[in-house]
Amino acid sequence: MSDFSEERTSTVTLKDVIVLINRIWKVLFKRKIQLVIFTFIFAIVGYFLASLDAETFDAEVTFVIEDNDASSPLGGLGGLASQFGVDLGGSSNAFSQGNIEELVLSRRLIEDALMTYGVVNEKEDKLIHHFISISELDENWEENSFAGFTFPDDKDMFTFDHDSIMGIAFKSIISSNVFIDFKNETNIMSLKVRSENEDFSFRLVESLLTKLDKFYVSFETAKSQLNLNFISNRADSVLTELQSAELIYADYKDSNFGVKKSKGFLQELRLQRDVQILNVMYSEIIKNLEQTKFTSLYQKPLISIIDTPKFPLKKNVKSKSKFFVLFAILGFFIASSFFVLVQFVRDELN
Repeated sequence: MSDFSEERTSTVTLKDVIVLINRIWKVLFKRKIQLVIFTFIFAIVGYFLASLDAETFDAEVTFVIEDNDASSPLGGLGGLASQFGVDLGGSSNAFSQGNIEELVLSRRLIEDALMTYGVVNEKEDKLIHHFISISELDENWEENSFAGFTFPDDKDMFTFDHDSIMGIAFKSIISSNVFIDFKNETNIMSLKVRSENEDFSFRLVESLLTKLDKFYVSFETAKSQLNLNFISNRADSVLTELQSAELIYADYKDSNFGVKKSKGFLQELRLQRDVQILNVMYSEIIKNLEQTKFTSLYQKPLISIIDTPKFPLKKNVKSKSKFFVLFAILGFFIASSFFVLVQFVRDELN
């Protein structure tokens, strides 16, 4: 019987809820002036936080990487490939979506992009110099003997200070300035640069895409370029041997003009045969060299640009009115919770 009574008394009824709400309402009504003050203070804080946040500009480019299959045009090179042991296979497919993201956010690519020249605020200079000025990294340089500090064109001339400052710029950029995304799990990629300067955002995304294209093409066509160089060098070597054989053959005929024995005819046939063989070899190598040039061009991967940034760029500004309302709601909730909690603790203690 006692257990049943305790179960009944522990059950929350609608009357209990109404009583609780009435208590809360009385507390809030009693503290209405303080609530208004706290809510207004929080709203003002939100408004000024939105005002202090600098506007940023987004420069976004969408592109797709086309990797041509190089297997189809290689039929004419089979004989030459088997003769010299040259592999003219297709691309390595090394650039997956994850690899592209890692490459764009790599220090090598970011540094190369920052070392390019661009016009920002009607002034042409290296992008790293523009970044230093925009991010105000040079505010205390003069007192630290960094007055007039610049980056040389050749990265091999970098000093410890150059590497340190470039490292700071790199970490700042990959954390808050450069973003890469993939559209709906397709091959379409989006590269975005966000900064407080409209010109800098535009120039940096442009430079990053150029460096990405250059690196990607050089990587994917490296094997084809090696093969092309090999065949070209082989053609030069055979041409030299052919010219030498032709001179020897001509000298022999001149020295034995009108006087020939059977042994002399045999020597002439051998020299003539050498010239003919070298002629055939040179003709075949030249033919295959032209085919290889065509194949190398066909293999060249392309970054096809879909959309490019246009001025004026997208501006990101925090809405002051939205922050005013959000912080007002937050302030009202915090103040109400505090006053109700304090009053309930006092009632329990009394």
